[in-house]
Amino acid sequence: MSSREPTPEPSLTPAATPPVKLVGAKDLMVVVELPVLAAVSWLLPESLWPRIAATISPIYCPASSARFRARKDRVERGLRGREAAAPEAIVKKLVAASIEAIIQNLRHYRPGGGWRPTIQLLGREHVTVAQDNGQGVVLWVSQFIHHPLVAKLAFHQAGIAVNHLTHPRHGFSSSRFGMRFLNRIQTTVEDRFLETRVTLARDSAAEATATLRRCLEAGGVVSMTAGRAGRQPVEVPFLGAKLRLAVGAPNLALTTGAALLPVFPIRASGGDFTVTIAPPIVFEPGAEPGEVLKSAAYRYARSLEPYVARHPDQWVGWWTCLG
Repeated sequence: MSSREPTPEPSLTPAATPPVKLVGAKDLMVVVELPVLAAVSWLLPESLWPRIAATISPIYCPASSARFRARKDRVERGLRGREAAAPEAIVKKLVAASIEAIIQNLRHYRPGGGWRPTIQLLGREHVTVAQDNGQGVVLWVSQFIHHPLVAKLAFHQAGIAVNHLTHPRHGFSSSRFGMRFLNRIQTTVEDRFLETRVTLARDSAAEATATLRRCLEAGGVVSMTAGRAGRQPVEVPFLGAKLRLAVGAPNLALTTGAALLPVFPIRASGGDFTVTIAPPIVFEPGAEPGEVLKSAAYRYARSLEPYVARHPDQWVGWWTCLG
């Protein structure tokens, strides 16, 4: 199975990146994998998807592999001292859910209708209040396993026109071939539920920054994924470890006067989803900008902790954000 590592937060000051390969070693696996998962998505009922994903997940990430053991160790470190499922079981569920997320996305290509999950959006009023006050809104979306599609669906269904910041690596591949062709399989579906997708250049954030600033200054809504990739991520306490976060989202909100709203997309035990837009993170007046941004990251981490503690098998930040 192909690699499904979530794309980290595309910070507005992107970190230096290595040369991009023309074709990645995993691209062929994606080409082989997608028709199989498309057949599952199109031909089998949704009730069978979790079972199928769990059955094939050991092919993707065997429990004996170094990658699986490294993931298990991260989960174990983060949950130290807390009652939770066994770290190995948490990693297995995350691997299976990542495969199921592909199946959900591919269902949207089936003629006659796409994937139609039941999603409850909580906290819509926080967006309304900010916009009624003449503010733009930055939605800081947490990296729970189904967030790339489910959060966008929730915003779209609620009539929130979202301008989403992304990196060309988002999707299946980081090679030139993959970014041009394979990743579009995922992003084309997501784009149906966005106002615009603002793509961050690999070597410059100037154009993306200008676009997002114009949107927020006009009272629009921007969404960004909470992750660690950036030149100067901050580190704050989190569960039994540290959370590393890029501060592009709070910096953008601070400099434009926008409201910064954390977002938590969670799957319930019955299969339905709840997407919670939390109250705004309030910036400390009078402090140095660096301290203000670190404080915002700290407050975000405090609001994230209970969701991860209750749903550790849905948070992919174990290997994208844990310090």
